[in-house]
Amino acid sequence: MTLGNLRVSPAVLTVEMLLCFGFPCFAFFGMLFQIGNFIPFNYSLLSMIIFTSCLIGPVGLAFAFRFIALKRNVLGKSVLAVLGVLATWTLIAHSILIWIDTNRLDFSAWSGIFLLAVLPILGVAHLIYISNPGERMELPA
Repeated sequence: MTLGNLRVSPAVLTVEMLLCFGFPCFAFFGMLFQIGNFIPFNYSLLSMIIFTSCLIGPVGLAFAFRFIALKRNVLGKSVLAVLGVLATWTLIAHSILIWIDTNRLDFSAWSGIFLLAVLPILGVAHLIYISNPGERMELPA
């Protein structure tokens, strides 16, 4: 069985990166500039954890659009390290937030975790996969 290689056109990658990194980007700038009903940024530990975990949004969008606009096939090791650290911190931060607020894990909490943690991590994983030059993968018989 031959599997596809998940290398997509730049237009599809642009839409995918907007979906993956757009929500944490909105949350980051919403907290930074106190727009709408975002969590107030009052320098408490909880707001700092949420704010820094949403940093993956603008940084991921910047690196993704740089990757798409410059039509590079490989991301640098420092870019991959930054994306990996931010993805790891996002996972840890949202695990901490789940642990702190275990009594309020309704649908809105899980949808927030999906939009602010899972999608950006999947976006980082796809960028890392695309930047790794490789051949098509085949499963052993």
